[in-house]
Amino acid sequence: MTENTNMTEQEYLELSNQLKESYELYENKNKILEEENEQLKKDIMCVYGLVRTIDSFYDNFVSTTSNGNHELQFLIETARGFLSGILDSHILD
Repeated sequence: MTENTNMTEQEYLELSNQLKESYELYENKNKILEEENEQLKKDIMCVYGLVRTIDSFYDNFVSTTSNGNHELQFLIETARGFLSGILDSHILD
């Protein structure tokens, strides 16, 4: 083999350093994404809990006063169902 086609030891070191830097960058980005994903899951669970609480308060209000707003009830139930689907498919999987 000729010297032109063989990589020198220095070239190997440079390539390995580049690969190491690329891998470290990838790992750092991946860690940030995992942390953001975990925070989003926590936020969705908090919103779901809040919607469930609002739904419960609304049900108690309607059962004690007989004054129900069907549009509001529909929106609460829709939000709760939507968030429940998100929890099932993305968080509790």
